[in-house]
Amino acid sequence: MPAVLKGWFDRVWSPGFAFAHGTPIKPLLTNLKSCLVITTLGSPWWIDALIMRSPNRRILKTALIGACAPQARFEMLSLHAAENLAAAKVTAFEANIARAVARLCGTHRMNDDNTSWQRSIEAVWDRFDKLSPDAFLSEMSALAAVRPAGDPLALFELASAHDALDREHEAAILYRRALSGELPENVRRQAVIQLASTLRNLGELEESVGLLKAEVGRSDELDDAVLAFLCLSLIDAGRPREAAARALAALATHLPRYRKSVTTYANAILSDDLD
Repeated sequence: MPAVLKGWFDRVWSPGFAFAHGTPIKPLLTNLKSCLVITTLGSPWWIDALIMRSPNRRILKTALIGACAPQARFEMLSLHAAENLAAAKVTAFEANIARAVARLCGTHRMNDDNTSWQRSIEAVWDRFDKLSPDAFLSEMSALAAVRPAGDPLALFELASAHDALDREHEAAILYRRALSGELPENVRRQAVIQLASTLRNLGELEESVGLLKAEVGRSDELDDAVLAFLCLSLIDAGRPREAAARALAALATHLPRYRKSVTTYANAILSDDLD
């Protein structure tokens, strides 16, 4: 962590200003409505998320914001493998930042209600393993019902709930309805990935492949997830060579050596299959 940033944490997020000592700690930043964190990382997303379990996000969201301003809406944009990025990915990340800042500036009036609702949604998900399927779906449906009719975010959460319960047919319908509205870009992309995965399970392989191919190259933290699910759909669609080539091309961007060679071989396989 840069010394200037560390100094800012030490001086601003301090006892008597950000929190008061006690059991439990008493949050003092009660007027903070939103927190947007923007960071770059040298590691690829899978090391950060799957091996390290997103330590930066956990510390900032739980230990810092959770302790000092639990009512604040938390959002984090992370640019992985930042030391070896194409200019297009940097430009796309800058666009994501601009959209996030625009949302932040334009939604303060709704923050109180939205934050409370989102926290309620997260609380139900946290109890997923402890609830019966019917109880889980009932609680999610009740929360969705407090939003305006046809609200895309409510539809997305309800679709995700059906998906988690292996009710793919209902989930697919709800994902499509959510995507027909205006979702925040990061949520929209999650909805596309989850719909495509659901369609793969339903045997709608070509549509699944088409949805995911349309997301390739949009350049954000979900890029590798898009490619992972695309490869799964291609395998089920009987196109394992294309799946392997796309997986190799994605892996090549994270290689410290032989990146050009692996990319060339992957492109050659794709070209042969297209011919």
